Amino acid sequence: MNYDLLEYIIMQQLLFPIYKIKNNNIKVNILNYNKYISKSIYYISNHNIFLKYNYNIYDIYEQLYLLSSGEKSDIKDTKVLEKFIKIFNWIYNKNIKKNVIL
Repeated sequence: MNYDLLEYIIMQQLLFPIYKIKNNNIKVNILNYNKYISKSIYYISNHNIFLKYNYNIYDIYEQLYLLSSGEKSDIKDTKVLEKFIKIFNWIYNKNIKKNVIL
């Protein structure tokens, strides 16, 4: 994946609009908080997790798959795995619960 392109897209779609809102003194509370903003914040949060812990999405899904098979995970920070359980269950039609990680 071209991470430079991803950072450019994030900058164009999120940072510039925020800059323009602040620069033009638009009150944020009058803007509707919609699903697009919510999903954007969610994706940025996930991207920051990948950068912080030096993981990629495939590592996390692999560890969740091992947990669903009854094996142990190499990832010690359970909060990282908890964040991706819902997506993993939806993609792979599994039903992993958070208590499996602990």
